[in-house]
Amino acid sequence: MYRLSPYTYLIEALLGQGGTLSFGCVFFNAKMHRAAIGHMEINCSATELVTVDPPSGQTCGSFLQEYISRSGGYITNPDATAGCQYCSARTTDEWMEPNFNILYSNHWRDFGIFWGYIVFNVSHVIPAMSSI
Repeated sequence: MYRLSPYTYLIEALLGQGGTLSFGCVFFNAKMHRAAIGHMEINCSATELVTVDPPSGQTCGSFLQEYISRSGGYITNPDATAGCQYCSARTTDEWMEPNFNILYSNHWRDFGIFWGYIVFNVSHVIPAMSSI
C-alpha cells in the first residue's frame, strides 16, 4: 500500500538527493552542500562493526574481497590476519536500498510522480469547488 501514498515518492525524492544544490540571483547567492543523504560516505562506529576471523594464511582484505564486491561494505583493517572489522555499508545508497527501498536513481522520477499527485488533486478539486 505504501506505493499508493504520495509521501513515499516525496521521501524517496528528497532523501535520495545528493551533491550540491546552488541557488543564485542578484540579491541572494548560496550553496547548500549535501541537501539530503544520497551518495554520502558512512563510517561505522566500533559497536556497529562485525568481527570475523579469516582462515589462516589469508588477510582480511583477501578473505572478504568477493563478499564485499557482491554485498557492499568495507573493512577497517584489510591487512590484518585476525579480527577483521567489517561494516555492512560504505555509502548511504548501500544502506537505504535494502532497508528502505530508497534508490538515488529514482529521485527525479519520484519528484515527477509527486507533482503528478499534486496536478491530479488540484485538477479534481477546482471543478468540484466551482459547483458549490
